[in-house]
Amino acid sequence: MDKAYLMTIKEVASFLGMSVTTINRMTNKNHLIFDPLFPPKIKVGHKFIRFNSAEVQKWLDKQLARGTAKTA
Repeated sequence: MDKAYLMTIKEVASFLGMSVTTINRMTNKNHLIFDPLFPPKIKVGHKFIRFNSAEVQKWLDKQLARGTAKTA
């Protein structure tokens, strides 16, 4: 990713190879797989949620550096 942009949750899920449900669980403080380091949701308007693409990439890079992300 060259320039940061706002990604939909479907785009984030596709980019990371995860389901939308998993992304929702990772951002839910009350869920067992909550990840406090995962990029926060950005509320756009009353009902739209987006994620900063640069922050998603940074999170993925950290996972790969730690060896906790799986690559294809």
